[in-house]
Amino acid sequence: MYDYNKLPLRLQEPMKLYAEDRIRPGGFLTALLSNDLILTFRQADKNNEPEIINIIFWVFWELPVGSWGSREKVEEWLGN
Repeated sequence: MYDYNKLPLRLQEPMKLYAEDRIRPGGFLTALLSNDLILTFRQADKNNEPEIINIIFWVFWELPVGSWGSREKVEEWLGN
């Protein structure tokens, strides 16, 4: 369905759970999916920070538009 191999290995499972099972990821991915740039960088660890642009591109090209872009869209995707 989605090509998770383009994501860093440590983010593949949480993103799969979000995309396919609609399970909330951790704070970093939730901020990124919500389009909250400041919180994304605040939540990023030393491994995720240099990958942010690649993760954003992956989200843009792989995930349905309704699943990301604002906190409201993320909450709606999660069924909240």
